[in-house]
Amino acid sequence: MLHNELLKGNFYDNRIIVNNPACSAELLLPCTLYYTLPAPKTPESRPKIKITASIGEAASNMFSSRDSGFGSMLCPGFDYRGYVQKNNRLIYSLTYSENQEYLNESATLTLEWENIISTACEGICSVTVSLSNFGDGIDGNVSYYLYKSLAQTQICYFEAFPASACPGEEITLRWKVINATQGYILPGGYDIFEGGVQSASSRCVPMPSGSSSFYLYVSGEQQNVYSETRVFTPPPSIHLLTEGRTAIWECHFSKTCELGENNVYKKTEKSGRLALHPDTVLLALRCKGENCSEEEIQLLAPDCNVEFHKYIHEYSNHKVIAFGWEAPENVSVKIELWDTGYYVISQAQEGYFEYPYSLKTKVTAGITLTPKDGVPVNYYL
Repeated sequence: MLHNELLKGNFYDNRIIVNNPACSAELLLPCTLYYTLPAPKTPESRPKIKITASIGEAASNMFSSRDSGFGSMLCPGFDYRGYVQKNNRLIYSLTYSENQEYLNESATLTLEWENIISTACEGICSVTVSLSNFGDGIDGNVSYYLYKSLAQTQICYFEAFPASACPGEEITLRWKVINATQGYILPGGYDIFEGGVQSASSRCVPMPSGSSSFYLYVSGEQQNVYSETRVFTPPPSIHLLTEGRTAIWECHFSKTCELGENNVYKKTEKSGRLALHPDTVLLALRCKGENCSEEEIQLLAPDCNVEFHKYIHEYSNHKVIAFGWEAPENVSVKIELWDTGYYVISQAQEGYFEYPYSLKTKVTAGITLTPKDGVPVNYYL
């Protein structure tokens, strides 16, 4: 820890770091600096320590003209004689005490400069340490610079719980910040310091529509930082069943839900059951989520025992249409699709098919069922 080959000593740390500048009292907390120096070779020579510190030399000085808490000093074997102020200099004096035994047995001494109170957020103080009557190779002057600075503004964590939610559902945001004076969360504009300064806290907020991320912005005395936490918005999930002529459904992760019979849709609850009309051939459930929608259409053709499902998944920049079907051997099947042209997708008795297309393209699908020795029946979906 000693300074150089002259062995005149050194400061343990020449920086005073100020935390939490949002609280003015924190800036005024007493600080302590430690200086390690060699013990005098000949205590009988009545050694002396003099420390000279600068004040108010410029706006960037650690001590301003309005400061008065310049602290005091303690050092084993020495008596602190106080300080005098001469212009822009503070001169601290420590003189030899009668505790020769301690000085004779010690190789080094630690001087404590305690109760330093500075009103400046940041600044520099030049310090000169003068040792006299310590012995050859030790006596002399050594100059240092002391620095007072604000600690960095930091976001220790910013997280959402649960990690997935639909618009309107409540989630909890948690955070911890240090050395911040202001902070807010977007979307929503929530002030994290509402009600007073706090380093760590949480808040329940509704999941907004149109966004899957929250952003925490905090600012300190001279620094701005931000953090993002993402909340997964799951796509809609449909469960549509039939029991005889009764429809049973559930739709998860959706904002709206519609039930359709023969392409006539009505808004409905996200789960329920409904007796179908006698003439219902097409049953559909359509759910819209945050970034996509899902639709399932079932064919309830009488007396043919054909299972047919059509799915439409709509995303932000495209759609996907899918078909799944299964027909008994006594019914022939033809799956058709129209966009800018006409396609026969399949004539197999069972299968599955997916087709992605742009949002600007209009796609129509159909199924033709032909019972043996019967008349073909077309259903357009």
